Amino acid sequence: MSALRYHFTMFGKPDPPERDTVESGIYHPFPDTQRIFECDPGAVLLIYCTGAYAQYAQTSPGLGLVFAIDERTVRFHFVPFDKSIDLDELRSGFHEDDRRRLNALHIELHHFREISARSFRRVVADRRLMWPGQ
Repeated sequence: MSALRYHFTMFGKPDPPERDTVESGIYHPFPDTQRIFECDPGAVLLIYCTGAYAQYAQTSPGLGLVFAIDERTVRFHFVPFDKSIDLDELRSGFHEDDRRRLNALHIELHHFREISARSFRRVVADRRLMWPGQ
């Protein structure tokens, strides 16, 4: 069994069908993003919404638990945090290598990048997940 993988997944302004909401459980990376193929069912998405996503602007509202993937789409179960994580918390919680990659991203675009388990754990350490039915 391979190690669990974590991905920083950016959502911009929702505009279905190609730019879905986080609650939809559907993610379409930019066509030139080949990193989608580095994701497998069972991976965990740390979802981040850009400033263009009014409902969750510049925060991470929750996680996505990946259950299916194809050439153009990642399908996941969205599980919100009890309290969103803001951009400053993400930057300060990420390990230096992941922070450098985050700072290099164009913050208004859809991106999909693997992050280290260490960064993931530091960022979500004090958050509770709001499982359906809770």
